[in-house]
Amino acid sequence: SPSARHIGALDGLRGFAVLLVFCVHAAGNTATVVAGLDLGHESFHALATWPLRVLFWLQRSHHGVFLFFVLSGYLIGRMWWPHLQLSYAQFAWRRTLRIYPAFLLAFVASLLFVKADGAEPLPDAARLVGNLFFLNGAPRSGIEPLNTVTWSLFYEMSFYLGFPLLVLTAMRASAAWSPR
Repeated sequence: SPSARHIGALDGLRGFAVLLVFCVHAAGNTATVVAGLDLGHESFHALATWPLRVLFWLQRSHHGVFLFFVLSGYLIGRMWWPHLQLSYAQFAWRRTLRIYPAFLLAFVASLLFVKADGAEPLPDAARLVGNLFFLNGAPRSGIEPLNTVTWSLFYEMSFYLGFPLLVLTAMRASAAWSPR
């Protein structure tokens, strides 16, 4: 029903988005390991075979991430419209508790990998702090990512923190303009 809090079909859509994101990473890794190609520096037409072109298309298709962003917007919007169901502080805290522990686990695993691999030095304090605050995803930040896929967390957290503020501002402006 439209008033239900949980919409089961969105779980399937979220699962599909996960599959699309997985395909991006799997295709890039497959091209690197099997064909020795960095698809980030190749052009579609320069690839000689159709399997390589399929890998290229999969690796360059970021529709899963886009789908996650659209779903997030919809689901967050449901929390705020037409009636405020959650304070902004509660919202921000819940999102942080949901995202940050898994990020920290991946962050520590990345640090351990860098240390064990020994191919590059451990990051300096500025890079560590920048990555801990997701600033590696900020355009022109100059902060090199420790784990390259965390770029999306900058946008996700910016959206989660910015969108509710935009909605609250619009709701307050609407209330101020409405006749009393």
